[in-house]
Amino acid sequence: MDTEELVSKVKSALSKGAAGAMSAFEKAGDKVQKFSDASVVKIEKKQLEMKRDAKYQALGEKLSALIAEKKIELPEGVAIEVEPIQEEIQTLSNQIKEKMICLRKEKKKLQTRISASPQVLLRQK
Repeated sequence: MDTEELVSKVKSALSKGAAGAMSAFEKAGDKVQKFSDASVVKIEKKQLEMKRDAKYQALGEKLSALIAEKKIELPEGVAIEVEPIQEEIQTLSNQIKEKMICLRKEKKKLQTRISASPQVLLRQK
């Protein structure tokens, strides 16, 4: 095998390898683009679902307030289903208020300790 033949074979092999690599990169690029497009659609879908769920929540809160204020009256069958839910919401709301009161008390205790700390340190010297 002479030098020209060897150079020709090396060039041919490199050319085939480069063509194969380019093809692989193109395919990978296409897959990445499809994945990226699908990801964007999934994110947009999730955002829409979150907006919808927020609207359901707002609607539920509004209806609950209207029911509690006796501004709307529910049919008997519906009232039987809704009343236990409203009672549980009220119980949870009361528990939340109790926790907030506890947190405020703890915050005041902590502030008192912090403000008293310099005085205690001065007395110890």
